[in-house]
Order: sequence, then C-alpha cells, then structure tokens
Amino acid sequence: MKKIIFLKTSQNLVWTSMEEILPCIQESWLSFSKRENVNFVTIDVDSDSPQKYIKDFLESDLIVVSAFNGKMAQYLNLIRGHLKVDSPWYFYLHGLATVGLWPLHALGLGDLLTTNDRFIGTCDGDKDSLLLAHENACFKMGTFFTKQNLKMLPKLNDGRIEDFVYVGRISRQKNLHSLLMAFKLLKKDFNEMRLHIFGKEDNLGSPNMGQRELGYLDELKSLVKEQSIADVCFHGFVKRDEIYKVLQNKAFLFCGPSLHSDENFGMAALSALENGGKLVLTNWGGHQNFISRYPERVCEVKVRLGSFGPFINITDLVKAFKKAIDLKDPIERKSFATQDHAIELIQKSIADSVPKKEPLKTRGIVQDLLDFRKEHESMSDLMAQRIFTGFSDPNAHAFFKCYGAKQTEEDFSLENGYLLPWAKPFDKSEKILSVKDPHKGPWEGSLLEAKENGYLINKKELPN
Repeated sequence: MKKIIFLKTSQNLVWTSMEEILPCIQESWLSFSKRENVNFVTIDVDSDSPQKYIKDFLESDLIVVSAFNGKMAQYLNLIRGHLKVDSPWYFYLHGLATVGLWPLHALGLGDLLTTNDRFIGTCDGDKDSLLLAHENACFKMGTFFTKQNLKMLPKLNDGRIEDFVYVGRISRQKNLHSLLMAFKLLKKDFNEMRLHIFGKEDNLGSPNMGQRELGYLDELKSLVKEQSIADVCFHGFVKRDEIYKVLQNKAFLFCGPSLHSDENFGMAALSALENGGKLVLTNWGGHQNFISRYPERVCEVKVRLGSFGPFINITDLVKAFKKAIDLKDPIERKSFATQDHAIELIQKSIADSVPKKEPLKTRGIVQDLLDFRKEHESMSDLMAQRIFTGFSDPNAHAFFKCYGAKQTEEDFSLENGYLLPWAKPFDKSEKILSVKDPHKGPWEGSLLEAKENGYLINKKELPN
C-alpha cells in the first residue's frame, strides 16, 4: 500500500459528539499511515477543488470517507463514476446504517457500491442494520476515543452517590421525560439525590418519521413543575471539561435513557467512565458496548418494542438506578475506546481477505424506503428526511430490532396499572386512552394496548 486518500468535511460538525469523533477518525488514519510509511493525502471536500487531486485519486490504494453529505457525494461520484477509480472506500456510517443507506442511493451512489467497500460502524446494531438492507455488504468494526484517550479507566470515585448527571442534546429521542419520571419515583427512597441536565435543545424531533415538534425543553420544565419533581437543574450547554471539573473525585451516576435512532457509540458515556462515574444505559445501539464490557460499572435498561415503537419501562429504569447506586469497582479497567485500539481495528480491516468484487445487493426494505420518498417528493423541508410512515411502520420496527428493541409481555392486571402523565382517558368509560408521547407523538388505544406500549405500568412495582 502506497497512498491513502482521506476525505474530510466540516459540514457534519453539528453536535459536540461529532466535533470529537471526526478529528479522532482523522488522527487514527494519519497515525496508521505514519506507522506503515504510507502517503496520506487529506482533502477537504468543502473547499478543495477535486481537479487538483485527480492524479492522487488515480494512484490511491484506498479512500476514507469520514462522513457523508451532498458535497461528499459529488466527490465520490467523480472518483468512481467518472474517473472509474476502483480503490475501495472505507466508509464511516455514523447514522446511515439505521436508515438503509438511503441518502447514498438517492444521490446516485448505490450502483457504485461494491463488496470491496468497507462500511465502518461502532456497534453490532450498525452491522445488523447494514445487513438488513444490503445482504453482501462488508462491515468492519471501529471505535472512537476522547481527548483524554485513557488506556485505563480509573477506579470508581468513592463516596455515596448524590448526583445524577445527563450530558447531551435536549432531544425527544434522548427520552429525558422518562428519566424525569423515573427520578421522581427514585426520590421516594433516595430523597438526597439531585439530577443535573447538561445540554442544549436540538429541535430535531424524529426526522425519520417526519416529526418535528419544538419546545421539548419547555415541556420537560413543565413536567418537573406539574409532577413536583424536586432537585432537578437544567444547566444548558456546558463544555464537558467544565462539567467533569465540578464532578472531579465525586461519586456520580451518568444517565443515558436514549432511544435515538443513531445512538451508535456514546461519547458522553465514555467521558463519564473516564471520570470515574457509574452508568445506567439503555441496551440500545452503541450503549451495548459499555454494558457488555463493564458490568461492574454499567447497569442496563431493557428496550422494549410495542406496536407504537421502542420504549423503556419507567420501573426498569428505577431498578437500574438502585442497582447502580450499589455498584463497587475499586480497580482500574482497560478501555476499549483508545486511539491504539482504533488503529488496530483499521489494520485488521485492511488485512482481512477481500471478497470477490460484486455490486452491492440491496434487499426489498431499501426499495420500500426509496419508493416512500418518491411518493412524497413534494415534502417540505420539515419532512425532508422522512423514510417511515411513523413509529408503527414495520420497516422501522425491523431497524429497531437491530438496535436492541425486543417484544416483551408485562405480567400484571389492568386494574393494577398506573398511567404515565402523558396518557389520559379519552372517554368516560376510561377504556380508550389518548396519549401525547413526548418522543413519538400522539397515539390512541385501549388500556391493554397502552400496557403493551409502556404507557400503563405496574402499580405494585412503584415505590410507596
């Protein structure tokens, strides 16, 4: 191998996590190239003219696609579509696996993809989602790391936990309304606890469903007031370094109740581990990496699948909090998320045998997504990313299952049910409910259906 082309872009530096992830991808490939004495050519697709690099494209052994957007698509079309450069693409998926790579197909790249291209994700959910849509795609595992790049995670901070911490976007898909209700129930047994919420509102809603309701932060603050939830503080956006300076050497619990459609890693969760915190995470997407590797420090919350999409049971979250409070781990642990490990995974993906080159084969679900978009070509900007009819769409459920959602049954009678505050009786009989789910939007159904979708929970499992 003599030359690697690295295609970079700043257009995807939208959130704090991507501001951390994209530089670490570049650093990993640059370090690998130096170790292997390979010529490393970085091209900024946002500002560099591709005409300057035609010789480099023709001489390249592989091309790294660090993130995807319209400008990146133009470059890739030029390289393989017009110049016929056959070098394999090492394509970082980010949120593309759980949407069937539809943007690539919509922008004319689908016919250019082959089995020689490597799609790099960071969790088994990415792999399963990719193969759900493309039967012969080549998936390779990668990892990210923080600025600290700790090889060993410190022992858990000593002391009794009094601070619960959420760090991330104020987003409906992050499921913070469930966190607030679980915290309210926990306070009945642990009154000294405080919940700190760090982050700014993203106002994105659920774009894959064509839903974008504004005002989630105001809804959360109203929920705190209406439910009389004490000791909740919304701090707004604070840099992670500053957050962990305050929490330095303090026992704290990081809360990650996310059901986000592309929760493929967990930079905030990693930062919490690197600062001696315990974690409670949904068993969803990239969170599974932390749950499986660090059971001494991380407690899981099952993600359930109802007819109206994924949800977590509030009582499961409370139980996980109580279990995590008692966790003890007085030794250091090896970190899986380091630059050295990222480079090892790059080396492995290159060294692995290359399959016979064939066009990438799409499954029927990809055509379903593209047909849906074609039907709605006149959609406004609000609906521009919509690919599913809603949270009941069977195609959406297929991706939810890839990310960890499982159908379960709750064993309690309807008479012993407790309605969450966003579920209200629709008629005088109280047999039909009207729900305004802060994450998934409006829904109506029977009490039994409410139970199957997590809106009716077991009263006997609630703290007294």
